[in-house]
Amino acid sequence: MGYTKSQRLDFFELLDKFDLPRSTLVFQVGASYGQELNYFKRSGVKSCVCFEPIPSVYEELCKKTERLGWSAFNVALGSAESAKSLYLASNEGMSSSLLKPGTHVEQFPSIKFDQLIDVKVDIGSNYVSKFVPELPDRCSPVLYMDTQGYELEVLRGIGDHLSRFSYVYTEVGYGFGYEGATSIGTVCQYLFDRGFEILDLSLHGRNGWGDALFVRRSLISGR
Repeated sequence: MGYTKSQRLDFFELLDKFDLPRSTLVFQVGASYGQELNYFKRSGVKSCVCFEPIPSVYEELCKKTERLGWSAFNVALGSAESAKSLYLASNEGMSSSLLKPGTHVEQFPSIKFDQLIDVKVDIGSNYVSKFVPELPDRCSPVLYMDTQGYELEVLRGIGDHLSRFSYVYTEVGYGFGYEGATSIGTVCQYLFDRGFEILDLSLHGRNGWGDALFVRRSLISGR
């Protein structure tokens, strides 16, 4: 089953389009201010675990997760426990990354990276083992990522616990926006080797970034 180029459908619209079970558990890495939490709630999500490393942004995120009874953690996720410098972006932190900006500064010259802040990085498997059940069919969990090129490190940190997810929905790119950023090809190969197929890809013009939906192979085999 190959991928299709979508008309920028959102995650739950894509699940409906492909007649797949809706997620009721979201594991969101790079949650920012929680802009999508109400959307998750309206879409039938019962539980959401959010991660946001920027302290001031995390404070705003917590106001929303507390109201919904969901969880939030003031860490970035990666493949090892550490303290790292984060390049803080001027667009309310939205483009901030643990990676040094590359072509992003040329593509979006109005966005500046004039400040470095220290943030904590933790291993994703520590949280998946606690919050995501071993039998994913019960709630069709989704790993929902927006990490500005750091996707491979997040996936490595989750490791074998990726088997607990039904879906991976992530921002992807060609890998030039930040120095050392993960390319879409690398993400595809990594997830393919671990039992996922890419089902949908939406890229936005020559800037080469967009969103991709990966589905656990057992959910679509035999269709």
